[in-house]
Amino acid sequence: MEIEFDFFKKLSGRGNFYDFNSQLNYFDYFGITPDDIKLMINIMSKNENRMADFFYELEKEIYKKIQFYSTHLRDSHLGFIAVGEEKLKESGRAFVCSMLYLSARLLAQEYMLLSTVNKTKYNVDLRVHKFGNEKFSYKIYLQSLRVFYESLSAWSFAIMGQDFEYLIYFTKMDEFVDTKIYDLKAYKDLFMLIWMQSYVKQAKELREYILELEPDNLSSIKVAYNALKPLNFDSIFKLDDDDLEIKRKEFIFDYNIWIDDSLKRSIRANREDIYSKVSYSESLNLNEYLEILETLIFSFRYYNVYDYEGYVTNLYGTIFKHFHNRLSGEWVVSLIKNITYSRQRDEPFKKNVLEDFYQEGIYKKPLLAFFDNNKKSNLVGFPEIIWMSFHAHKEWMLFDASILTNFNKLMNSRLREMLKDSLVSLHKRFSIIKNIEPEKIPFFQQKANINRGSVDEVFVDAIAYEENIKKCFFFVNHFFPEAPQMWHIYKCGLITYKGLDNIIKKVITPRFNIIFKDYKKISKQLKLPKDCQFSMVLLVNDILEVNPRIDLDNGIKLYIVAFPAIEHFLTNFIYKK
Repeated sequence: MEIEFDFFKKLSGRGNFYDFNSQLNYFDYFGITPDDIKLMINIMSKNENRMADFFYELEKEIYKKIQFYSTHLRDSHLGFIAVGEEKLKESGRAFVCSMLYLSARLLAQEYMLLSTVNKTKYNVDLRVHKFGNEKFSYKIYLQSLRVFYESLSAWSFAIMGQDFEYLIYFTKMDEFVDTKIYDLKAYKDLFMLIWMQSYVKQAKELREYILELEPDNLSSIKVAYNALKPLNFDSIFKLDDDDLEIKRKEFIFDYNIWIDDSLKRSIRANREDIYSKVSYSESLNLNEYLEILETLIFSFRYYNVYDYEGYVTNLYGTIFKHFHNRLSGEWVVSLIKNITYSRQRDEPFKKNVLEDFYQEGIYKKPLLAFFDNNKKSNLVGFPEIIWMSFHAHKEWMLFDASILTNFNKLMNSRLREMLKDSLVSLHKRFSIIKNIEPEKIPFFQQKANINRGSVDEVFVDAIAYEENIKKCFFFVNHFFPEAPQMWHIYKCGLITYKGLDNIIKKVITPRFNIIFKDYKKISKQLKLPKDCQFSMVLLVNDILEVNPRIDLDNGIKLYIVAFPAIEHFLTNFIYKK
């Protein structure tokens, strides 16, 4: 089901907020100016080589700011005035919490807009500050929205209570926007700290991952003067040899240009088809779970608060009919409990607010629970927040490890079939590219028998022979498991060639050694010319920042190719490069 943005209650253009139908610049919500952006990046740059320490320093400063704003009332003339009454302090905490959550909602609505709108009809300028000749796009803007959204929501969760004060602010949030109670610009320094921490977190985590692979590695993520991409991850893949580094960048540039959109769509279609093949629970597959999340989105279209028990009862009645009695009332109660965030008043603050975000954060807990004055539980939800949860599960596979394991096995098998289909198709268009099925070759049949019982242990996934250059390519698929972290693609690049258990060493080298040892026998069975050379190809599901041409032993090349670029690799890349 495709959800159009008009389905949600638009916040931009109301109160003190700009209208995203006339411009896109989320910094404007918070009064963050070009000078402020420069200041933030300057500060991050000075801490470039100590991001872990800097992360916790920022966290400490954020807590201080939250404490200050929670205990000081803002006066438009006198500024912030300290309050003494505990009731006012509690109200102040609820206000700051709702302000952070409102900020996340603003970003979520822009994210939804750009993810669902008809791009041929929506053409609004990105008016984000540029330091030079940076190239901005909706895709880059979306990524930046997401980074900030995750941190804002995490901080809101960190200080959220369940009391009546919170219920008031959250249920009257839209009304308070219209009456201009929320002036986010007055709290700019808090938002600037959270924005910096959201990016510092990525640099810190990736640096920690690098040290896991190579404890003596001194490389760090560089800070860039770019408002939407302030981190330069390319620096951790930089080659020492300048000529090789130039070629690495050329290879990656070529791949990005020649990505086959039809193959990308094919990957996506197969991916979505697998949703119906993988179980979410005993009664539901992944597609059906996503359908339930969509039902939740629609249920909060007109009202953002419900009596908890009444909502669960009505939801059960709705999905009971839809799923033909397959789901019990207990299952629905458990579902709502699992996706509802509620923090007890006496629960201590976390030491690391963002630590378990993808397990316990807003994607997993899109609903909120608060008590009214009668101690009755109320359920609060906003369509855009639930949509972000739906989107995260569908696009970033935000499911439990056991579900991901099953999904990845099926996807790896599909990728193997797609590769075979692509080679058959290429042969029809370019007769010099011969597709050889390894399962029909005695040598590889024997290897398949040794490894039978596991689709992940086939010896090679495909073989292609190029007549013009007399070269045989042995393809090995490696589908990198899905993960929600924004820096996951860089992690995939690093594990490809770094660490004791890297992909080249674990997946490619054993196959290469056997092929090299028995190449005469293999060549004879494949009926190849005596002077035919061979290369290995590691086929992955996305373009990595690593050098896509690596020298193995004895002058043999390994090519690292993204599946959507397979045609460019076989028809252009190997000739030109």
